[in-house]
Amino acid sequence: MVGAALLSLAEQAAPYLGPNSRAEPFPKYARDTVRIVDDEGRCILVRFHQPDRLRVTATLPEAAREFPAVRTPSISVSHRHGPRHLADHIRRRLLPLHAQTLQQLNDLVARRSAEQAAREMVTTRLIEALPGTLDTRVSQERRSTTTVSFEGRPRLGFLVPHATAEIERHGESVNLALVGLTPDEAEIVLRALSGMERWR
Repeated sequence: MVGAALLSLAEQAAPYLGPNSRAEPFPKYARDTVRIVDDEGRCILVRFHQPDRLRVTATLPEAAREFPAVRTPSISVSHRHGPRHLADHIRRRLLPLHAQTLQQLNDLVARRSAEQAAREMVTTRLIEALPGTLDTRVSQERRSTTTVSFEGRPRLGFLVPHATAEIERHGESVNLALVGLTPDEAEIVLRALSGMERWR
């Protein structure tokens, strides 16, 4: 089943999914795939899968590409029982799975946004703690990590002092690297750490 026959089946199945559902060709995959869309933005791809079966897939927003754990919902349906059979399986099996997947995706997006907001708060605290540095850079090396780099002024006989703070996830952990300190400065840093309860 390809081309006109597949499109005809989808066109007949679409009204069973709602009055605003409609079928149309899907040029990206030429003649072997059609799509059913509605006014709510849902898009269902229907393509030939096996001699007597179709692969029916509910597409997800672009954000899903950033979360490998989110699987695109898909079912296999026989095309031998007609358009109503196809629509029934979409309603009964695919659409609930699509709704669950969208909720999973929304939860992951919200969690990532919360993590980024928390890291931004920590970033601000660190920048305020070391004002007047020669150069400060903030970068997102990974989506779960924010890196802040500080560079001081060159000093004769020493490396340019440099600090890198890697802020992880919700900002609950910061990895700090210091380079180019004088022995006195290194001692000050370590004494500050020794005064903290968790280092005793």
